[in-house]
Amino acid sequence: MMHNYKTRIIWSIHLLFVLFAVGMFFIPKTIWPQKVEIHFFIVWGMLLSQVLAGLYYLPIVGKFYFACPLNNLEDHYGGRDIHEHLGRSSIGEFCKKYLGLPYELGTIITLAILIGVTLQYFT
Repeated sequence: MMHNYKTRIIWSIHLLFVLFAVGMFFIPKTIWPQKVEIHFFIVWGMLLSQVLAGLYYLPIVGKFYFACPLNNLEDHYGGRDIHEHLGRSSIGEFCKKYLGLPYELGTIITLAILIGVTLQYFT
């Protein structure tokens, strides 16, 4: 649910991050030699930001969630209560709403990206 222009902008930025994370797999190393290292550190940096946000919210909600800072901003500006949105997946919502795919596919996509960048980096 998009309430105002701020939530739309944040949601769009979120979508760009995901498209970037997936799109990087299709850029040949011959075009961008440092692609693998940059992709690895950006994706794992995004994961670290979610872990840190989850640790921040742990004493507030009493449970650990991977909490995307962009989701948190979007929900704050959208007027959602913190207990409503922690654990929510924007990728899952996009898959369900716009592609007609299962919500859980968001988690699968996220794990596939993490595994893919890790395998690229260490092989």
